[in-house]
Amino acid sequence: MKMIKLFGLFLIFFTFAGCDDDAVAPSCTNYAVNLGPFYLKDSTVDLFPYTKTDTNIIFKNELSEELVFTLSFIGRDTFMHSSFNECPFDSTLQVPYVRTEDKIIASYRNDSLDLWFQFSFEASFRSDKNSVTGESDMATAFVSRYSHNMFAILTSLISFKSGLPLYTLNKFYPSITLGQKSFENVYSNEFSNYILSDFLVYMNYDFGIVGFEEKAAGQVWVFDRIE
Repeated sequence: MKMIKLFGLFLIFFTFAGCDDDAVAPSCTNYAVNLGPFYLKDSTVDLFPYTKTDTNIIFKNELSEELVFTLSFIGRDTFMHSSFNECPFDSTLQVPYVRTEDKIIASYRNDSLDLWFQFSFEASFRSDKNSVTGESDMATAFVSRYSHNMFAILTSLISFKSGLPLYTLNKFYPSITLGQKSFENVYSNEFSNYILSDFLVYMNYDFGIVGFEEKAAGQVWVFDRIE
């Protein structure tokens, strides 16, 4: 499969180079770049912390009040993403770039407080315009309120072998105590670009989302158990 990906990328770049020899100048009309599909590595899939039997995720606050999130969706599929970038033949024009990536998603919701959270692994292709910079598996977690557009998002890239992040925009804690519980190798969205987000989220690869704080209320909810 790796050879197929590399061959596909080779054809894309060969097309770019080959157009220079055409008698007719290359055009951006009906032009698009298609990348992928890219698939999650088995070592990454093994790290996914949620299963279809994890029906309810229970969090507690400092008063031992419980907040139950119920599974609404879990699955694996390929998804297409598109964006517009500069045409390689005419810098004044924009052309579509489409990539197809393998993704695992688990979504949970709490209707009483109108909250939901999502945890996902995605096979991500990272590029700089037309230059291949490599493939990475990416972990993303967020908590959101249905009635709000703003949400907290936490993202880190997973390495090929160890399952540890190669790169992250977030804060890393070798160990952290949330409420009465301690967790190891935790990441939070404290340093993310979503500075207006409503929630501060904590996650690791053992449990998924281990805690979150709604900033307006100043209340921290900590992972307690799965049922």
